[in-house]
Amino acid sequence: MIVRLSPADQATALALDGAGPFDPMGNGRTMRDTVMLPETVMDEPQELAGWLRRGLEFTQTLPPKAKKATPAAKAKKATPAAKAKKATPAAKAKPTAKPVPKKAPAKKAPAKKTTAKKTTAKKR
Repeated sequence: MIVRLSPADQATALALDGAGPFDPMGNGRTMRDTVMLPETVMDEPQELAGWLRRGLEFTQTLPPKAKKATPAAKAKKATPAAKAKKATPAAKAKPTAKPVPKKAPAKKAPAKKTTAKKTTAKKR
């Protein structure tokens, strides 16, 4: 059982035999405020309910997560800046080189047909 706890409750939980900081990837990078409770807690419904209550009370004190901008909102925000860049005065524009004609794509050589060699088995 994994529970996000306050610092005081973390100390209490980590004192339990078999409890430890939650390391989801197993590479030593633990999640902040998160404790992996021992399996014995699952055997005691009252104890489990107490830890879940503590976790819920702690998470209710945390500020809400900041919402990430959706891809459409990012595109709308980028549009005015992109338009401003395009609307530069002609006096500041750099001279462009002559356009280079595009080359035709290279033609692939036809694939060679391979024939399977027949092998005869020697009889003994």
